[in-house]
Amino acid sequence: NPVDLSSHHGNLFKIEGDNLQFKLAPEFSDMPENNSKIVQIEAYDSSIRVTFNVTVQVKDENDNSPTITSPTETDVDEAVMSTYIFFQIEYDDPDTTFNDEIRFELVSEGDYSFFNIDEITGSLNFIESPDYEDPKDVGSDNVYHITVNIKDGSHEVQHSLSITVNNVNDLAPRLVQPSITINEDDSHINRVVNVGHFITDPDT
Repeated sequence: NPVDLSSHHGNLFKIEGDNLQFKLAPEFSDMPENNSKIVQIEAYDSSIRVTFNVTVQVKDENDNSPTITSPTETDVDEAVMSTYIFFQIEYDDPDTTFNDEIRFELVSEGDYSFFNIDEITGSLNFIESPDYEDPKDVGSDNVYHITVNIKDGSHEVQHSLSITVNNVNDLAPRLVQPSITINEDDSHINRVVNVGHFITDPDT
């Protein structure tokens, strides 16, 4: 018996023999909120025509890799507490059903050993408070380089990040006592001494 598709989503489907098929592979992200389409089908013979609806539900598949939307550079002031979250990896993934499977981890390279990352949220913090005057990064230039691995259960992508530690005025100036020799009877001689000879400040 002949079978026809009605105009109700009929442009998305075709009938091949006894099979109802999508014309193009469906995308879960393009489906309505209930993830289904209703297809109206007509079957008829020489004297009788029957119309019925078929609900086609599309299940999400983990077929897309996460796309990282975070910048590749950031900065943080020195002396922040080690618990301070200074950065969070952000991403887009159309496979919303599987987003709770996203996991973050630091790649064992560069300056990774100075950081913690929350495997669920992608939040980053220093293990120890950074000190601009005593940089610990590989280049000793207060720019830390790390790579984050992001997995969604089927795919994984990497994101490189550079973290610059900013100098802040967190140390008090120190008084130094230079040695100045004055001959007797020279006490009335005008003597000019740069104040920098007496004071030093590590916050250059």
